Amino acid sequence: MKGRDFFYFSSRCKKQRLMEQASTSERAKMVHRRLAAAYADRAALAMLNSD
Repeated sequence: MKGRDFFYFSSRCKKQRLMEQASTSERAKMVHRRLAAAYADRAALAMLNSD
């Protein structure tokens, strides 16, 4: 992963968190929460493995 991947995944995580807050159904909130967690994990990996 490159250094710019961190910014990509962290911004995607933030977007999913905002979408979770805007969602009305519990199922949609759960999906956005899971996606945000996955993007946060990828951002952490990108930060640790940056060149």
